[in-house]
Amino acid sequence: PALARFGSLTELTLLNIAPGDRHCCQEQFIQLLANSPGLRKLHLSIQPHLRKVFQVSDKYTCYFDDICDLFGDTGALPLRLESLKLSGLLCTWRLASLEKLTDPTHLKEVYISNRFLSENISYRLFEPAHCPNLRHFGVDEYNVGVHNFLSTIGDRSFARQLAISCIFHVDDCEMWMLQRKSHKKPALPLHFRMLEIDLRRRNRSLKPRYDSEAVVDESPGSDEAILSGLVSNDVGVLEGLLVHVPVVYLSGTLKEDYTYLTRFDYLDLLERTISGLPSLTQLVIQVEDLGYTESSIRKAAMRCAAAAPELRYLKLYDRHYRIWPQQGWHHRA
Repeated sequence: PALARFGSLTELTLLNIAPGDRHCCQEQFIQLLANSPGLRKLHLSIQPHLRKVFQVSDKYTCYFDDICDLFGDTGALPLRLESLKLSGLLCTWRLASLEKLTDPTHLKEVYISNRFLSENISYRLFEPAHCPNLRHFGVDEYNVGVHNFLSTIGDRSFARQLAISCIFHVDDCEMWMLQRKSHKKPALPLHFRMLEIDLRRRNRSLKPRYDSEAVVDESPGSDEAILSGLVSNDVGVLEGLLVHVPVVYLSGTLKEDYTYLTRFDYLDLLERTISGLPSLTQLVIQVEDLGYTESSIRKAAMRCAAAAPELRYLKLYDRHYRIWPQQGWHHRA
């Protein structure tokens, strides 16, 4: 594509890049970036069928960093990106390269597609010393590398302004651990603006996927203990919470002993939790739809709205609710 014809962009999403045609694609893309000094949002991804090639080919490992270096070679001043999203195994490994493309002090939102990638990703590129204005940090996998990065930030004021999100929890690492003291992580506890809690992992093992140092030094405990700990460790900072609720619980040892949850069995527990979070304004409850009626979902939404006085936004299944102060709640399509 003749990308170099475009310019003066403020947002750019370029998906399904084919890195095989490296020089042509890179030259066009770099010229486009040079023509857009006011660019604020950048989202890149590679073609899905090439991702296996990325995993086994060293020449593609630093593809994004190479783009940053080549942009720097043009003599153009670094951009002032506020949002950077790299998906489809694209990643940044070197701060020196990233700084050629953009001034990291302006970054407010970063998303890294880290699934299936090495644990050697340099997450420290996004620590407060380099990205003091970061407000949202997202990854595909919340894993050992991400947990170790966040648990050693050390800057409590930076943590309080940060929202964290992920798609998968692996290595027995979960975000709620960041709010608890740990003899292995002296910088903990830290308190973040938004967190994600996964209650679907009923049988939690303390063995990580890798041979690296284990990050868990105490049993995560029951779901009730996790949520009550979330409340007791909160210092009025938590504004947003996403909870993944399991759809089944094990009442026996055989498959036929599984009892499916056909009602909101976790609602009492969630009510107690959110009522103890005084600054909570956003709540997302993720659970698979087992045929709940519109009436039951509506009642559950009303209970959540009543339990959290500061709650303004609620998502339950695919239903979105806007909650108005002193006016109850209002369903918004």
